[in-house]
Amino acid sequence: MAEIIDFTSKLEKKIEVELENEGQRLLEYSIVTLWELAGGIDLLEEVDHATYHMLFLGFSDVCFEQMNEGNIIVTEDGDVGVDTEFKEVLFNGVDNIKAELAANDNRTH
Repeated sequence: MAEIIDFTSKLEKKIEVELENEGQRLLEYSIVTLWELAGGIDLLEEVDHATYHMLFLGFSDVCFEQMNEGNIIVTEDGDVGVDTEFKEVLFNGVDNIKAELAANDNRTH
């Protein structure tokens, strides 16, 4: 996964630079994509920034756990597979948060 870039200087010294592990980045990107597909990005307009980030971190934690369980699979090409039942639970969780926020908002008016 890591790439090595070779540089040749005028002093004829060789420098090797190891780039960040792309595997971790693919996992993180897949979680962000799932968050957006589930409608989590819409919560940014509903709650303060700190709460939004805490909600995303919780979502992310669940996703990493489910990757370990095999319910979310990310290939080296960046393709994401999600167990159908788990996807429904995950997306319903975001919908439930939105519904709870809406219900709380209605109570304050």
